[in-house]
Amino acid sequence: MFLKKEEMKKKYSDVLMLLENAEKDLKREKAELESGEKTKEIEEEINELNGIISHFEELNNAFETEIKQLEESSEWDKLCIAFFGETNAGKSTLIESLRIIYDDEKRRETLLKQKQLYCEETAENITRYDDLVKQLSEMNTAVDKQVKRQRLKSVIKSTGLVLGGAAAGAVISYLYFGVI
Repeated sequence: MFLKKEEMKKKYSDVLMLLENAEKDLKREKAELESGEKTKEIEEEINELNGIISHFEELNNAFETEIKQLEESSEWDKLCIAFFGETNAGKSTLIESLRIIYDDEKRRETLLKQKQLYCEETAENITRYDDLVKQLSEMNTAVDKQVKRQRLKSVIKSTGLVLGGAAAGAVISYLYFGVI
């Protein structure tokens, strides 16, 4: 996202070259007009072009001076910009858009870390889920065994009562009637 010092210098020189080329084009146009026949309209165009050329020369000189001053007084390799304004004015949206457009390395690293963290947490959650399913299955098995034991005890108790009653009946029959 950030331009290096060399890239900034190249951008400055590109702008300077564009201004110089525009100035050369204007001078070439002026030379063509001066080489042709001279009418009042052409003289007016030449005068107007002289004003524009003069203005471009001033712009070029001012811009060149500014660039030299920037290069001499530059202390940082990065350009820092601050955004301020009201809440919900779109500052964060603008910054995030710039980070997306310029494919910010830190943003990419953050997204990669978030993706890895998400994958790790998902794997942990799956492991926890599997553990819970296993525990529930074991608990279900234990409950089933306990229910089966209780049923068996109940059957044994009922059978014992029936057998005990039958045995008691047989003893009473024997004692009273002498018959088994």
